[in-house]
Amino acid sequence: MIQLAESKPFHQQWVPMRSVYTTVSDSAKTAIPTKRLVELARPKTYDPLLVKSNSCWDWGEWKSDIPKESLAHTASGRLEQLAEPKPTPKSYEENRSVLWPVSSAAKTAEPSTRQQQLARPKTRTALDQDYDPYRVSLAARNAVASPRIGELATAIPRKVKAKK
Repeated sequence: MIQLAESKPFHQQWVPMRSVYTTVSDSAKTAIPTKRLVELARPKTYDPLLVKSNSCWDWGEWKSDIPKESLAHTASGRLEQLAEPKPTPKSYEENRSVLWPVSSAAKTAEPSTRQQQLARPKTRTALDQDYDPYRVSLAARNAVASPRIGELATAIPRKVKAKK
């Protein structure tokens, strides 16, 4: 039992996680960046005519193709009516609550002998000492296949390769 309580050893290729903090050398701290590196570090600039001015996400967003008149237009009453969601049908039942009251009859119910019999698992013969999974029964040994089964069991001639 003490053996089972011991922790398993780590996999031989397992490497512990490295620290998030890295040490930066003094030469890297005092290094002067090249012109190209400074150029790459600058944020991209966009043409102000192509960018929406009222957007807080103005980078990468382009002017809308929708005319300003269409954006300022108010919908008609019929369009508003069509936009309303359909009402819930009267026969619709909401999801049943996870918690519901259990009747006292259900709490005090006694199972019948048949229910107890069905609740018991079947004893498996595979666990017996003399069980042989490869044993063929006498009925299977004496069985004769029907002509149709024999026909279905034979290979299709066009799919059979001739032996060389």
